[in-house]
Amino acid sequence: MSNSDIKKKERDSNMELLRIIAMFLIVVSHYAVHGVTNTALGYAECGSYLDFFRFFGNFGVNLFVLISGFYMITQTVTPRKIFYLLFQVSFYSISLYVLASVFIYENACISLSEFLHFLFPVMYSKYWFVTTYVQLLILTPFLNSFLNRASLRMFVAFIFACILILIYFRLVNCPLLLFVSVYSIGAFVRLHRSKLLALSSKFCFFLTFSLLSVYIAVVSYSHHIFHYTHRLISLLFFSQYSLFILLLSVSCFLFFTQVRIKKSALINMVASSALGIYLIHEHPLIRDYIWQNVFHVKDWYQSDSFYMYCLFSVISIFVCCALIDIVVNRFIIRPIWQLVDMLGAIIKRKLKSRVATASNIDGKC
Repeated sequence: MSNSDIKKKERDSNMELLRIIAMFLIVVSHYAVHGVTNTALGYAECGSYLDFFRFFGNFGVNLFVLISGFYMITQTVTPRKIFYLLFQVSFYSISLYVLASVFIYENACISLSEFLHFLFPVMYSKYWFVTTYVQLLILTPFLNSFLNRASLRMFVAFIFACILILIYFRLVNCPLLLFVSVYSIGAFVRLHRSKLLALSSKFCFFLTFSLLSVYIAVVSYSHHIFHYTHRLISLLFFSQYSLFILLLSVSCFLFFTQVRIKKSALINMVASSALGIYLIHEHPLIRDYIWQNVFHVKDWYQSDSFYMYCLFSVISIFVCCALIDIVVNRFIIRPIWQLVDMLGAIIKRKLKSRVATASNIDGKC
């Protein structure tokens, strides 16, 4: 979901296509989370729908973090990259807050406290994914240093230790630890690709297809079994920390690392808007309005066309948000950031000049 490689000279279209798929899956999950279950129906009426759809969200999040680990393990995460991400998130957060307060919630009063919360959305966890991702970015220099120096055995042991803490000891509910685990797997694929060459793209595709088939079978029959078993299956197959989802994510990711797609400007452009798509449609004041007032998802809940309407709604939101982000980035965000960059460079030069002047004066004295 992030533009971690802001200045990346060339994007691999196979991985960028995977980024698009990941964001699409996340939007699909929000169709149920905010469109169906966030109604008077409640979880008791539509729990099976929530289980079915939230799987795609967790799957998509894992893919994003795997892509980040794959690329960032060989890069240096500078403060500038983190600040650029924070700037993007804050821009969308505060802009949409003001627009929603004026045009959607017309009688809303813009309070200073609420304004500050949306001005610093990462600090106040307005977007849980971005907050956790920024925490990961801060840890990345230390994590990269360890992973690049670790032996193969230590690398694998570290990944398994993180996964065991998350899955076996269910007492720990820590998205950051999940991100560290998944990031490390992506980094492992990048650093030890030669050891994974035996896994052909056909095998990875077959494994992904098989796991998806198992998932569909589980979803089809889970509502027929009694409550306790359903909760157990929900934990194993639909949870954010599900080992099944992690395995499926890794197999799909491995497939895309071995597939070669001719460089596509369109794929790369759409993929670069993945973060914007997330920030727009998942804004706390926008998301319920989109699903309930624009698409009226709850009215289609018991319709025979429920899944077709889901596809229509998700594609519409995806395309509209991508177009908005492309325009906003080109004409607003990037020009402002370039101006900030220019001012920062001027200030930096002046500070260096003053320091040099002060050193010369001290030397003469």
